[in-house]
Amino acid sequence: MNEGVLRVGDDQKSELKLTTTASHFSIFVTAEDDPKAKAPS
Repeated sequence: MNEGVLRVGDDQKSELKLTTTASHFSIFVTAEDDPKAKAPS
């Protein structure tokens, strides 16, 4: 699942809120410019 671009403010802070029913999951944050990237470059 790709949630798109995580915008970071001038204060170098951002926020991401997600809901899941999964008991185990991983979150990967990559430095991609394209919100539709299929894989990290």
